[in-house]
Amino acid sequence: MSEFSTESAKQSGVFEDLLEVFWSPAAVFDRTRNANAWKYLLIIALLCCVVTVATASLVQPYLEANADLQIALQTKSGRAMPEQAVAMTRSITKYAYLVGPLFIIPIGALLGALFVMWGGKTMSAPLRYGQALTILAISSAPRLLGFIATSAQGAILDSANAHSMADLALGPARFIDPYTVSPVVQGFLMTLDVFAIWQYVLIAIAVSVVARVERSTGAIVSLISWALGAALTLIPGLLAS
Repeated sequence: MSEFSTESAKQSGVFEDLLEVFWSPAAVFDRTRNANAWKYLLIIALLCCVVTVATASLVQPYLEANADLQIALQTKSGRAMPEQAVAMTRSITKYAYLVGPLFIIPIGALLGALFVMWGGKTMSAPLRYGQALTILAISSAPRLLGFIATSAQGAILDSANAHSMADLALGPARFIDPYTVSPVVQGFLMTLDVFAIWQYVLIAIAVSVVARVERSTGAIVSLISWALGAALTLIPGLLAS
């Protein structure tokens, strides 16, 4: 028997949905199955951007360490950066963090929706692309908590020995030395962050509710989506190695 809600969906606002998804995700996805994804993506991206800009000084040492890491790895590969490239790397690292959410969240949702839709077809849990995009949009809500957690750690942790932004990750990536570990391994471990896993749990629930299939089927679709997304994030590491 399918584990989806049969209650009639009520009308709600964007902020209500993005809050309620933390404690009642099935109800939220049930009533938003035909909602416009872009209003959710815009709000989440803007809120994340507000957090990054407002708290940039707290994570500045880690951003600088991240730039140092890229420069060191480039030098180690035998292709030392010229002085202008070094300065550009530092600037790009900083501004990519500040405005990154405005691009990463929508683009990630657009690609992730394709993966969810493909996984749904594989598991006989058909979803329209618009439905898959709404699922990705609303399930991105934990990303905001991720940026807040990053900033909070930047405020309380000792940054004297910072290696990279991975030091602030709530996952296995924070326990490795990025100077000795392959960029491919580091990229993979970054996909196992607590907030990323939380998002895929929400995706599993959403698929089961919207496609009206068992929770286990939704979980498999979410796992397929994660595997495809993780494979995509490994490409920069493979190119750099």
